[in-house]
Amino acid sequence: MDLETSSAGALQVKERGLSSLSILTLPTELVGEIFAHFLPAYPLRPPLVGSLSPTLLSHVCHEWREIAIATPELWRAIAVSLPSYSPPAEGPLHIMDLWLKRSRGCALSLEITAEYRGSASAAVALVVLHAARWEYVKFHVSPADLRTLVGPLPMLRQLDLAFDGHIDDPLPAPDMPLLCTVALDFNYEDQSYPIALPWAQLTSLTIIHTTPEECAPLLQQALNLIHCELGLVYDDADLQDITLPRLKSLILTVGGSNSLASFLAILQVPSLCILRIADALLGNSPVEFLRSFIAKSGCTLEELAVTGTRSIERDEAYRQAFPSIPKLSFPSE
Repeated sequence: MDLETSSAGALQVKERGLSSLSILTLPTELVGEIFAHFLPAYPLRPPLVGSLSPTLLSHVCHEWREIAIATPELWRAIAVSLPSYSPPAEGPLHIMDLWLKRSRGCALSLEITAEYRGSASAAVALVVLHAARWEYVKFHVSPADLRTLVGPLPMLRQLDLAFDGHIDDPLPAPDMPLLCTVALDFNYEDQSYPIALPWAQLTSLTIIHTTPEECAPLLQQALNLIHCELGLVYDDADLQDITLPRLKSLILTVGGSNSLASFLAILQVPSLCILRIADALLGNSPVEFLRSFIAKSGCTLEELAVTGTRSIERDEAYRQAFPSIPKLSFPSE
């Protein structure tokens, strides 16, 4: 009985001790780690303000503010959306500048979106000062905004560029030894590419609003691609064969009603496992053409998604033609 009483008393003392334990009694470095788990996982970018912003942590109390400001990992992922008018508001630019300084030497995940052409100039000028720390970058800006970029980008792994407006001259190509993922989106036809990229080292490439004639020379250099997504707007050029020996995943879409048949005819993808393509883009005999494409490439598909208007007859025709593909689907888009 005495043993039970003693154990119960010890448990009560332990519970009282735990209840009085404050996070501030932990080492500062550990508290900083706990704070970091409050944010979206890097390289995802938290909002500048609000419930998922690191700024919220700095508003709880003086002690939390000191720890948050002293933890550079909290400030390394930054997303700024600038208004559709000019000049841009000072608030977001001030916050961006503050976060860049607080992030110290950390690698950076950056996103700048500007609806108004030219309104991103000030924001880009801020982040260019820290270009050596860029790791994940997503810019929807004017090409002219990036002309201040000089010097190498030694940490850059992922580059996502969307441009509105014509590009007069390609930007100079900085050294990007780690770059492996690129996404490009231009809203004007007959665009030249804004920057000379190290196509041969890329493993993932997405290009929206391009033509086979424009992207073919790039693909012929990109022999290490594993994933590729192309949004094509025309398909009427006479092109040389393209072989992508390591490509595993391919997504092909077309603006309008153009057929992809002639583009697929020059494409060799022996390692392809996943293909997503629209039925209407395969010509007049889509099943037969797709069968020929797969046979010519010598690939063994594991997943095939054929998009477009669904019909029982069409779906059944694909199932009968490709019984060995484990995952066959017919999404509407």
